[in-house]
Amino acid sequence: MPNFIIIRIHPTEPTPGDDFTAYLSGLTLIANDLSFDQQEGLEIGRASYNPDRNLSRIIQHFRVIAGVPPVEERYPAATAVIEVNEPPGWPEHRSSDIKLRIERGSQELRDQNLHYNITIISRDTLPAPTEYDELGPVGAYLALPPPGVGLDPGDPDLGLPADGSPPSFDEVRNAVTKVLLRDPGPGDPPDITQLTPAQCRHIAYELVYNQQADPLPVPARPLEDLYDPAKSGDLISMSDRERFEAEVSGYYATHNAESERLARYIFAMSAALFCEAKSQAAERVSFRFPIHPGDDDGESRIREAEVILTE
Repeated sequence: MPNFIIIRIHPTEPTPGDDFTAYLSGLTLIANDLSFDQQEGLEIGRASYNPDRNLSRIIQHFRVIAGVPPVEERYPAATAVIEVNEPPGWPEHRSSDIKLRIERGSQELRDQNLHYNITIISRDTLPAPTEYDELGPVGAYLALPPPGVGLDPGDPDLGLPADGSPPSFDEVRNAVTKVLLRDPGPGDPPDITQLTPAQCRHIAYELVYNQQADPLPVPARPLEDLYDPAKSGDLISMSDRERFEAEVSGYYATHNAESERLARYIFAMSAALFCEAKSQAAERVSFRFPIHPGDDDGESRIREAEVILTE
């Protein structure tokens, strides 16, 4: 019996249903199942959007209103059905631990959430398009940004895991390398093993502040209305203005905190590469160890010794 993961999709901001269709164009969700030994995960299934509902595994919610002719009403929500294909013997505690990779056309969208022990349903057949909005239980919810928001191919990006765990060492090194090839550029790139704390902080801010992937908040109405005393005195305008100011303040506070946290990982990566280079260049190494560590009679005058190994 086939197993499926149900992903419910909605826009990041209230959006008319007809406009939400463009959010789904070119969308593909790829489910990577994490394990203790494979933190990057193994792909176990994917779902893609197709305007032809009979060929699509991502269906925008809709209903048909009877009339002459009938009218179709579309809603700002969608459901993705991912068929699970785990290899035999794949280790698991309860159920799949999923990390979603989100592609939309040539762009990739950020999603740092990890979905542990995600709910999986079993069905005899693939559901019909009219059933998608009623499928459950839901395994995960996905907030989809507007079209155009995302990472272009080759654009360096390094989002920190939402659970507070450190990023992959290789991911940090690869992202930093891409930044250094552009700023300061290929002519005189700095030694990645010699990065200063200030340089690490600069690189971290470059990586975190990607306004194409994570744009600034948009005010609910024009700034002229929010800050014009003649128009901003009513309670609705005041609420919109306060909300906008809070969102902008939160945007910078969140990104600054993430940048400062990432800067420490970048410095640790640089220091580790420096130590590796020093170890590889060393022509000899010494080992210091205690003499008779269990002898506590106080008569031994030699407490420790050192051995030097050379090439």
